[in-house]
Amino acid sequence: MDQATVHHASCGCGALSVVAHGEPARVLLCSCTTCQKRTGSALGITALWPQDSVVVTGPSTKWVRAGQGGRVIDQHFCATCGTTLWWRGDFAPGMTCVAGGCFEETDFLDPGHAYWVSRRPAWFANCDRIASSETQG
Repeated sequence: MDQATVHHASCGCGALSVVAHGEPARVLLCSCTTCQKRTGSALGITALWPQDSVVVTGPSTKWVRAGQGGRVIDQHFCATCGTTLWWRGDFAPGMTCVAGGCFEETDFLDPGHAYWVSRRPAWFANCDRIASSETQG
């Protein structure tokens, strides 16, 4: 286990957390409808590590679901705040997946592939033309 680089992720209330050692083996984007429902967004960002490089702390509730392609995914979420923090699935044997948006810092995430791009909402192509602000207010 690489101790030099450590990435911390947690759920919204902090009761469930992940410490991932080393850099992720892969980072991907997914716009399948099940990831859209999981995130409440147009896509999910997933960082994958070998299982022995990830330490999970805190209680989680497991929900087993079928992904868009029919593969089985064991999602683990916080029973208090509902954040899906990590999962394992048939699509990546021996790996632990962590929700990209749950990391304390996200600059290290560099997606190498996007899946189910045909499932993105039509407005997604216009993101560079949407008015933007640094804060909400």
